[in-house]
Amino acid sequence: MIEVPPFWCPLPIAIHPAADQAEKDARAWAERYGVRLRIADQVQPGRLGAYWAPHGTYEGMLAVGCWNFWAFAFDDHLDEPLPLDVPVTTSLVQQAVDIPSPPITDDPWAAGAQAVFNMFRDLATPTQVRYCADNHRRWLHGACWRHSNHVNRRLPPLAEYIPLRMQDAAAQATCLIAVLIGSDISVPEQEMDSPRVRALLETASWTATIDSDLHSFQLEDTQRPVSQHIVSVLMHERGIGVDEALRQSVALRDRFMTRFLHLQQECARTGSSELARFAHTLGYVISGYLQWAVDTSRYGQTEATFSFTDTPRDDTPEPPPGIPSVEWLWTL
Repeated sequence: MIEVPPFWCPLPIAIHPAADQAEKDARAWAERYGVRLRIADQVQPGRLGAYWAPHGTYEGMLAVGCWNFWAFAFDDHLDEPLPLDVPVTTSLVQQAVDIPSPPITDDPWAAGAQAVFNMFRDLATPTQVRYCADNHRRWLHGACWRHSNHVNRRLPPLAEYIPLRMQDAAAQATCLIAVLIGSDISVPEQEMDSPRVRALLETASWTATIDSDLHSFQLEDTQRPVSQHIVSVLMHERGIGVDEALRQSVALRDRFMTRFLHLQQECARTGSSELARFAHTLGYVISGYLQWAVDTSRYGQTEATFSFTDTPRDDTPEPPPGIPSVEWLWTL
């Protein structure tokens, strides 16, 4: 049995009191739009939305759960088996995200994407929706990169993997949808577009991305000839075994978490009240994902075990070596 090193997460965990109802309503929404998630009973995407937006309105939290249903199902569609039309499919979906009407009826993926973003439009400001749509586009761009790597049986170098895997994991889209839509937080644009807030979002996104990689790497290894995740990338690039790659993955993840915690405190201390709420609520995306992963069996086919620790493996307040694209996160 492969043991994943313990996860360090000094962030609060909470869940919306209407989590069970949201799961039922999100599932009904998915069925209405023909969104089929094979393991919905185990995954419970609506409940995940309740972890991400524990203090949001019911409508906002439900909208996040509906997007989770659609996104999990769509991600599975892109992966198993690898379809050859990924660039076409992702382009049509993003077009549907950007166009609120007329209703799309000839493609269930596009129809579902349009419908859920129309839910966002009913709940949020145009600026909030734009941030979500722009980062949704980044996700689908990253999915095309991953698809090309799988088709060509290619493992990318670490310096390439770090920025592009964050897109492919939908990490920034997830964070923004969970916080802006689920909790109805509207940070002034001047603050939202600042380098410091961008760094806050990226460090949260990368922490969550590595958590996702660590939870799923064994399952993916059984399903693809060349599996692409942080563990396999480190093994390939550094010529190390799986145990050492896991240790290095967790150390890298904890360094991102350390930087996120510093930026979270700084934004809460020096920013607007909405930025303070944004920074605090981002923490629920990280902690909520971990608790949801423990609760569900999405990755139950693996033989990995998961535990938690109060001590980071690496809390060095400096950028990790060999990844130029993230050095700026430590210069602010």
